[in-house]
Amino acid sequence: MELAKMFSLNETLTNRLGAAVLMSPFLVGRALKKYNNGQPIVYYTEGVFAPDTKIRLQSMSDALGVSYSALINRLRELRLLECRPIEEYIDRSLFPEGSI
Repeated sequence: MELAKMFSLNETLTNRLGAAVLMSPFLVGRALKKYNNGQPIVYYTEGVFAPDTKIRLQSMSDALGVSYSALINRLRELRLLECRPIEEYIDRSLFPEGSI
């Protein structure tokens, strides 16, 4: 095995172990309960998050002591992200409830 590939594999495994320790299902679930009423995080096709969701995600990542992107990856692994069509986000942004 090439040295570069070996380091890449070791780094990947180390990152996954770190994520599992810092973001155990219990800790992520507790953060979701505190910051998102225990509900999965909603995102829209193309990986778009609503601005208020981004703020909650940043608060969660700060509380867990991890990066924003590491939290997103861990939420994906734990199947705690819910994908919705981008049209739903556009409609909600352009026509908020009660605006018409």
